[in-house]
Amino acid sequence: MPIISKGGRKSLKVRLIYLLIYLILIAGTITMVYPFLLMLSSSVASPFDFDDLRLVPKYLTNDNALMKKYLFSKYGGANFRSFRIVYSRDRDWSTWSVIREEPDFLARNFSGVAKRYTANPEGCRKLIADWNEFKKSLPPQDIISFFPEDYDSYRKFLMNKYLKSCEKQNPGAFSKLSYGEKSTAALRELNRRWRRAFNSFAEILPLKCFPAEQKWSPPQRNDFADLLDYHRHLPPEQIQVVPTRMLWTFYLEQKFISPIKFTKQTGIEINQFSDIPIPEKTGEKLWPVWQEFLKKKFPLRLVKIRGDFSGQWQEKLKEEFKTVAAFNKQTGMHITGFSSLKFPASLPLNPFLRGYWQDFVLDKVPLKNWILNQPINLYLAFLKNKYHNIAELNKAYDTDYKNYTQIILPFKLADYVEFTENKSKIRWRYFTDNYAKVLEFLFTKGRAVLITVLLVALTIIGALTVNPLAAYALSRGRQSTSAKFLIFFLATMAFPAEVAMIPGFLLLRDLGLLNTLAALVLPGLANGYSIFLLKGFFDSVPRELYEAAEIDGAGEFTKFWRITFPMSKPILAVISLSAFTMAYGGFMWAFLTCQDPKMWTIMVWLYDFQSRYADEPGMCMAAFALASIPTLLVFLFCQKIIMRGIIIPTMK
Repeated sequence: MPIISKGGRKSLKVRLIYLLIYLILIAGTITMVYPFLLMLSSSVASPFDFDDLRLVPKYLTNDNALMKKYLFSKYGGANFRSFRIVYSRDRDWSTWSVIREEPDFLARNFSGVAKRYTANPEGCRKLIADWNEFKKSLPPQDIISFFPEDYDSYRKFLMNKYLKSCEKQNPGAFSKLSYGEKSTAALRELNRRWRRAFNSFAEILPLKCFPAEQKWSPPQRNDFADLLDYHRHLPPEQIQVVPTRMLWTFYLEQKFISPIKFTKQTGIEINQFSDIPIPEKTGEKLWPVWQEFLKKKFPLRLVKIRGDFSGQWQEKLKEEFKTVAAFNKQTGMHITGFSSLKFPASLPLNPFLRGYWQDFVLDKVPLKNWILNQPINLYLAFLKNKYHNIAELNKAYDTDYKNYTQIILPFKLADYVEFTENKSKIRWRYFTDNYAKVLEFLFTKGRAVLITVLLVALTIIGALTVNPLAAYALSRGRQSTSAKFLIFFLATMAFPAEVAMIPGFLLLRDLGLLNTLAALVLPGLANGYSIFLLKGFFDSVPRELYEAAEIDGAGEFTKFWRITFPMSKPILAVISLSAFTMAYGGFMWAFLTCQDPKMWTIMVWLYDFQSRYADEPGMCMAAFALASIPTLLVFLFCQKIIMRGIIIPTMK
């Protein structure tokens, strides 16, 4: 019988009460659903737009937001200063947050290249194709910025490289190994060649490089050779060529501090330092400053020397080493006399001679003999070699350049063309990238899924076996003895699970079960609350059923299996759900007893993933969303069972 009759429902007060109840329920639903939807939205965000806190990420519907996100992923933090200078916005763009808030981003920064692309798309595509070809032709050590920001792709490259290396050494035996054993062999080979002791590929970070420093040079080591090899295999879109203008601008900022001070000292009006061009003639006001910059800041590995300075070079080495024997001993070379040493036109490969060469160039070689391997010089040389003259280049690009000096590095045009022609792919990649990386990490960096499935299955089977048998024994046994046992079981509910962890850990350690599946499964086989709940239900089963079964000759197990067990399905279903929740969501016990990564469950893996990608909260949210799917599915498909578990104990 309903609490409120049909007549009573017609009352205005009752209807208002109904409305209030529904509003409260809707508000409660929103407070539960909104955070979940916000988590899903954040899971497809990057550090650039994670703080937007929008139910629908802006980049999915807005091209301005998508372009900003694209530039962030392309230039990131390592090349941000270069990015500001290339776009001539070093005064306005202090951080990516400022860029994120900038309205009409495309119209403000790409209107010129957009008109050019609209008027001549084929010529722009040809230009960008040549630009990418030029970037791939550059030796990695000649590029000012060549270290990866995508650490995962770098580690994947190393793993694949050393997997192939191990396979070549012993193809027959290597093919019989499991994936985990192959990865271990590849890591062992990497450690041997690098002379390191990594425990996993996840520990590998790109080497510390200082390519913008004047005297830095690529070290002659296997680890750095692998880094350069990684760079050679990058697609051209991911190769960042940093212009000399960036180093020049940094030097001016350091020297003059502010544009106002620069204007006072030089008489040249500027708004920002990126507006200052590189001087090309000796008579220009900034020519002395440019020479000072070359002497103090320009990377010497990008310098080639015109002319022969062998005599002075030999005198310097003779002064430093005194004897040929001392020179050969320190450099590992085998010369018969200093007169046989010719002055190298570029940075020598011998690591012991590099410092002497750099000091010699700075002290003895006039700047007029320096040939700078600036990106713009190399790019123009590439175009001249490919098109021979400006007329052929204009025909290919459908342009009207008068000479090669009008050509600039096409950073902005390349960004716009690549974005415009791949907009849908870029948007889809950003939408799925976090989940793809999480799934790849989950299924290839261990056995977390397999271990968790086995743990959940064995825990549920154990809970449906041990708990009902124990409860049936208590229900059918002597009541005085059963009461004592029941009090013992109830006592386990008086203390939190953390209290039992230390003695449980010590027991498993003494039994030698740590880092095994048994350590995860055994503590969850029996549960005091489940036994108490089942005993109460079993006590309610009519005794006449058991007496009738005894008359038919049934034993205790038959009575349990044929009578008690079928009648207990609602309670057993609730216990199964509880066992699933405890096994799947358990973290501390799994982390304590199975510290070997090969025995990690999904929850322990999730903790490791969260600490490893703490600076990428979007990926962490994607991991949380994926980890919550099994629990969500169980809740959606087992709502009736959950309600039975709530109602039946209440009726008892």
